[in-house]
Amino acid sequence: MAKKSSDNDVAGPSPSDNKKSVMILAIVSLLSIIVGVLGGYFFATQQFSAQCDTILKAARSENEEKHRKIMETLDKTKDELNVLKGKAGECSSEGRMCADVIENSQLLTSKVEALEGVNKRYESALLDIQQCHVNLDKSLAEKESMEMSIQEMEKEMFLLEELKEDSEQLQKCQYELDSLEDASLYADEHLAEVLQQKRQLETDKENEIALCKKKQQGWEKRVDYMEEYVAKLSRRAVIERYGEGPHHVILDIRYQVDPQTKTGPRSSQIIIELAPLDLMPHAVHSFLDMVSRGLYNGCLFAFGSRFLVAIAPETRDANRQRELFVPFEEQGFNPPLAYQEYNPDYPHEIYSVSFSGGTSISGPAFFIALTDEISELHLKSGKALDDHGLPLRREPCFGKVVIGHEDLEFLQNIEKDPPGGFGWIFPEVIVEKATIQRK
Repeated sequence: MAKKSSDNDVAGPSPSDNKKSVMILAIVSLLSIIVGVLGGYFFATQQFSAQCDTILKAARSENEEKHRKIMETLDKTKDELNVLKGKAGECSSEGRMCADVIENSQLLTSKVEALEGVNKRYESALLDIQQCHVNLDKSLAEKESMEMSIQEMEKEMFLLEELKEDSEQLQKCQYELDSLEDASLYADEHLAEVLQQKRQLETDKENEIALCKKKQQGWEKRVDYMEEYVAKLSRRAVIERYGEGPHHVILDIRYQVDPQTKTGPRSSQIIIELAPLDLMPHAVHSFLDMVSRGLYNGCLFAFGSRFLVAIAPETRDANRQRELFVPFEEQGFNPPLAYQEYNPDYPHEIYSVSFSGGTSISGPAFFIALTDEISELHLKSGKALDDHGLPLRREPCFGKVVIGHEDLEFLQNIEKDPPGGFGWIFPEVIVEKATIQRK
C-alpha cells in the first residue's frame, strides 16, 4: 500500500516541467532584449537616414546650381575664345601680330580647361551623390525588411508569451492533478479502511444476530417448557377441583325487556361446554376458577362486532364498571392467563367461546362467535405481533355454546347503542349468575 500524503508532503511540479518553464522564460527574455536593441537601432537608423537624405538633397541642389553656373561660364568663355580665335586668324592672314589677342586667347583657353576640370569634379560629385542615394535607398529597403523581421519576431514573442502563460497554467494544472491524485490515493486508502470496518461490523452484527437467535431459541424452549408445565398444573388442578369433565358452565341471563314480547324482564340460560383438558387445560382452568368465584355475576352482554357477542365487566357507568372489574384485579385474574393458549385442533367456529384479546394476553372478557367465518375474520383483522414483538397467537378458544342458540339470535337482532359494529345492547342483558354444572 502506498504511503499516505500529509499536508506538508504535497507533490509539486516535476524537474522536467521546471526545466521547460525556465527555457521558455529565457527565450522570451532574450527575444525581448533583441527586439528592444533592434528597435532602438532601427529608430536611430531611420533618423540618421532622414538626416542623410536631407543633407544629400541640399548638397545635390547646391552642386547642381553651381554646375549650371559653371556650365554657363564655360559656354560663355568658349564663345569668347572662339571670337578671339577668329580675330587671331584674321591677324595671321593680314600678317599682323595681335599679341593681346593671343594672350587673351591663351588665358581663355586656360580658363576653359580649368572650368572643364571643375565641371568634371562637379559631375563626379553628382555621381557620388546619386550613388549615395542608391545606397541610402538600399539601406532603407534593408531597414524595411528588418522591420518586417522585427514584426515577425514580435509575433513570435507574443506567441511565446502565450506559450509561457499556457506553460504556467499547465504547470498549475499538473500541480492540481498531482494533488488530486494524492487525495484520490488517500480516499482509496480511507475507503479500504471503511470497507474493512464495514466488513468487521457486518461480521460482528452477524455474530450478534446469531447469538440473539441462539438466545431466542433458548428462551423459546424455556417458554415452551413453562407453558407445558403450566398446562400440566392447570389440568391437574381442574381434575382435583372440578373433576375430569366434560365441564359445563351455566349462564343465567336476564333481559331487561323481553326481545319477543317487548314487555317486562325475561330470564333465560346459556350453557357452555368447555374444551377437553388435553387441548386447552390452562384456559379451561382459569375460566372455571373465575366462574366458581362469581366474578362474572353482573357482567353485561355487548357486541364486539356484528359477528361477535361479548360478555365483559364493562359498562358506560364508570362507578358500576369499577365494581365489576376490581374483583378480577384483586383476585389475580387481570389477565387471567399466564400465556396466550391456542390449539388448532379446537378452532374458532360458530358458537365457539373465546377470551377476547388483541396484542396482549386475552381475558377476562370473552366472546361468542355468531358465524363460521369468525376464524378467517379474526385472522385478517388482527396484528402480526404482540406487545413484546413476538408472533401474535390467536385468541384462546376454550368452549362452545350447546344450549341457548335462540338467545344468541335474539341478541344479534336486538337494538345496539351505538348501532353498527361495537355497541352496548339496549336495554341491558345481564349475566345474573354463572355456575359450574356438577354431575
